[in-house]
Amino acid sequence: MDLLDNNMTVDPYYRDNLLKFYKYELDDWVYNTSFFVPENFTSKSYFEFVFEGLDTHTDIKING
Repeated sequence: MDLLDNNMTVDPYYRDNLLKFYKYELDDWVYNTSFFVPENFTSKSYFEFVFEGLDTHTDIKING
């Protein structure tokens, strides 16, 4: 959906356009972002990261 949201491909649900998406399954995709860590970071008992748009085969690295 990220490819569609960024106008990098056609609507996969129209006719046989889904066949055009198979080429993207062979590529590795990298998402990068930054986030702010508040001063009271260590006072939290747990943290939750939400990774929308990631599929079943994913490696996630935080700070290396």
